[in-house]
Amino acid sequence: MSLDSRAVDKCSNCNGTLELRYEQGHTAVDCDSCGATRIMSAPPILVVAHDVEENPELLGTFATTQLQQTIRGFCYLCSGPVEGTVVDSSLDSETDDSGNVKVAYECTECGAPFYTAATTAVLDHPVVVSLLHDAGIDYREIPSWRITRILDSEERVNDDDPVRVEVTVTVDDELTFVLDENLDVVEYSRE
Repeated sequence: MSLDSRAVDKCSNCNGTLELRYEQGHTAVDCDSCGATRIMSAPPILVVAHDVEENPELLGTFATTQLQQTIRGFCYLCSGPVEGTVVDSSLDSETDDSGNVKVAYECTECGAPFYTAATTAVLDHPVVVSLLHDAGIDYREIPSWRITRILDSEERVNDDDPVRVEVTVTVDDELTFVLDENLDVVEYSRE
């Protein structure tokens, strides 16, 4: 099962065009300009039973659901428990080329890794969901590739002993979070 490449949005890194394609259980969203790529698993039933030709955002909404599952501590493949950590290279260099602090969620049962940016760790936090709701945005309906266009964020490593990562997200108001080495929120404030 496959789905030909189609334009779905603008890239939040460079304003190029994001193109979505689906092949053998994976959705890929690639920027035609800067080369940024997001690969997400998606079961073939989504393509077979739903009209993703007309509604490719369905694949992105499914990926957002997987993000929520992972953030809440369940493996997106086997449903085993996951542990979140800041990737060591982020502690050495503070941020990657896109300005993100790289984090990983790894399943303690099957070992499946899920790499993402630190902002992902707070996406499901009640104050972020409330911030989006106050701005008229339903988080449940945002395709995964559109999150960074809607939610402006900045990330940085504040300390490495103990690990502290600061994430600031802005929609209309600004929220600042401090995460520990397990990506748990240890404090937050709303401006």
